[in-house]
Amino acid sequence: MADEATLARFLEIGLQPFETRAAALERHGVDWLHALIADICEVAPLGTSHPGEVAAWWGDLRANYTQWNQHLMVVSLNLHDEGQAEPISRFIDECPWRILAEVAIDLLHEAPGSR
Repeated sequence: MADEATLARFLEIGLQPFETRAAALERHGVDWLHALIADICEVAPLGTSHPGEVAAWWGDLRANYTQWNQHLMVVSLNLHDEGQAEPISRFIDECPWRILAEVAIDLLHEAPGSR
């Protein structure tokens, strides 16, 4: 499973105000963020190393994680309540967030009739 501590750090700082994200980038560097993201997500690094642009991107990427997490809840309910495996299978194929895709795979394998 993707490194949960790395994901937690990304998410925690990603929720902070822009200035806090920019300060983390100044302290750790843009390459640090790109390496962190490479561990948790299938998203190409931003084409710039300007801390302000990267800090804004970080916030956007954090919001993207939240959207995918909410989508996982919907497809999980579809699987559980209605037995619909197609939405969660599509989620697994499309979700760039490794840990969310891994959770979806586990849910699919644990669903009644999947054994």
